[in-house]
Amino acid sequence: MVWHYSSNGTFSGRSAYHLALSRASSAGSSSMSTRSKVWRAIWQARVPNKTKVFSWRAIRNILPTAQNLQRRVALSNFRWFVIAAQFSSVEDWLSHLSAQLSATDFDLALMICWSIWWSRNLKSVGKDFLYPQQVIDFARSYLSAYNSYSSVPAHSPLGIQSVWLPPPPNCVKLNFDGAVLEEGRAIGVGVAARNSAGNLLAWRSLRLAQGGSALVAEAYAAREALKFAWHHRWPLVLIEGDCVSLLHRISAAHMDYSVVGPLVSDIKALVHKFESVSFLYVRRSGNCVADFLARLALNLDGDVASLPPGLHNVLIGDLAK
Repeated sequence: MVWHYSSNGTFSGRSAYHLALSRASSAGSSSMSTRSKVWRAIWQARVPNKTKVFSWRAIRNILPTAQNLQRRVALSNFRWFVIAAQFSSVEDWLSHLSAQLSATDFDLALMICWSIWWSRNLKSVGKDFLYPQQVIDFARSYLSAYNSYSSVPAHSPLGIQSVWLPPPPNCVKLNFDGAVLEEGRAIGVGVAARNSAGNLLAWRSLRLAQGGSALVAEAYAAREALKFAWHHRWPLVLIEGDCVSLLHRISAAHMDYSVVGPLVSDIKALVHKFESVSFLYVRRSGNCVADFLARLALNLDGDVASLPPGLHNVLIGDLAK
């Protein structure tokens, strides 16, 4: 199957976006100019992709809100609040914000909107939620962390983060790394989960019998990090590694038909289970704990249960940097 609206014949969100704009424009929509501006502002915002998707769904009124769900099924304890406002729609409101705010403040506004949505979802399932000021503080810290980390370098890793940095509050960062035994006879997987204080929450050091290249080992490690996070029910996670090639493959919209393709597909499928997942790139010097655990696994048989000697010193070294 070929997508005829991109140069390489592969479907992408960007090509679909431009196709939708061109078709709406040719249809003579009176609101096309405004819609184009607000969509462009959202597309160019320096926020996580999930926040852009959330904003787009809010504009289209296709978020699974109680009001929208009530149209499909009868909900018990259904309530909604009507708020008087000068804007007739979310699109008009976001258009106003994009015109009045600086790019940085508009990014923060989108992040706050997503954070409110995320917090309300937690409340709807009986979990702890954030109060208004906590929502704003969380949005600021999350956006700051997102912009501080470079998720995937486009070409050279020069100037990219080279030390381990803690995640924002209420978020867990999982560093992963893979190692290969000589002649590719086995793979070692290392995963370390830490919170905003730098405390080690959990870790994994696992030897896999199958062989493979360094890229395959990294893919197994990334998949293990997501499975590990899902096992612990952490809804908001950052997955950080030092393999540029793998991170590019994970972020790509098209199918990967290489030897790591099935693993990349598994990783993308696991991502959808979480409230929020972001992939980050760090130099090897900032991935020491996961590297230690991956290499440790090569000298062991199976999983490691007790805290290995030397791990504490590596953790202290990360924080000292």
